[in-house]
Amino acid sequence: MSNLQRLRDNIEAIECALNGKGDAQVLNKYTGFGGLGFVLNDIEKPEKWNKTDAVCYKDTVRLVEMLREYAGSEKMATIRASSARTSSWSIRPAISTLISGRCST
Repeated sequence: MSNLQRLRDNIEAIECALNGKGDAQVLNKYTGFGGLGFVLNDIEKPEKWNKTDAVCYKDTVRLVEMLREYAGSEKMATIRASSARTSSWSIRPAISTLISGRCST
């Protein structure tokens, strides 16, 4: 699977969790961001992105903007609380918390 497809699947799963839309199949596409280090690149400086990662630039901007939008929301507070109970950041428990009863299985 390409990095671009992994990124898009992760974004779709996160959107499902945050918006309560989608289903378990969408959520199960979430694979995390290991190996997708470009998501930490500065989106304000696209000229600094290498050619391989540049193909993911627009979707990375979409991810960053989505997370910024939800940063102060009650749903993100749930994510922060859920991740604080684990030794490392993982959105899987947060997704489970957010979607319970909202996404069909």
